Amino acid sequence: MRYPPIDDLVKITGSKYALVHIAARRARQLLETKKPYI
Repeated sequence: MRYPPIDDLVKITGSKYALVHIAARRARQLLETKKPYI
């Protein structure tokens, strides 16, 4: 139990990466649905 900060950092970075992936997926979906405008 000497390294709780590392676990917290891993969780924080993991959540950030997950949010980035979700945002990228949503952005790609929006771009795909709005292809006629391009």
